[in-house]
Amino acid sequence: MFPVALLTILGLIPAFREAGANLGGRRVIALYVPVVVLLAMIVAGIQTMPAVLSAYRERGILRRLSVTPARPATLLMAQIAVHAVAVAVSVLFALLVGRFVFEVPLPAQPGGYALAVLFTLAAALSLGAAISAVSATTR
Repeated sequence: MFPVALLTILGLIPAFREAGANLGGRRVIALYVPVVVLLAMIVAGIQTMPAVLSAYRERGILRRLSVTPARPATLLMAQIAVHAVAVAVSVLFALLVGRFVFEVPLPAQPGGYALAVLFTLAAALSLGAAISAVSATTR
């Protein structure tokens, strides 16, 4: 919810809701919607997920799972799925708040936008997985 809260706070600044000639007639708040979408991916993929996975490794959760029918890979994939769903919800809320609260137009090509969001999310989650793989501790 942090990206949506940030968008709301920035949208409450009166100057951000006015069209600027140096921005080609666009409003600053319209430029911040994609920024908060990317912020949601960065926070979930690069900041939150590595801390969770590193904590699992520190506490020996993944090692203990290896002797049960549940595989550690299943837990790791579940964490990736949880973070992906959280990002998807955050992206949806950011787009809806931008559209209905600040009258920011939705993407002109929804399919291309969704594909770009999926690829960017995959990159952010991959970076987070790589960070957690090389991090010895959560610190």
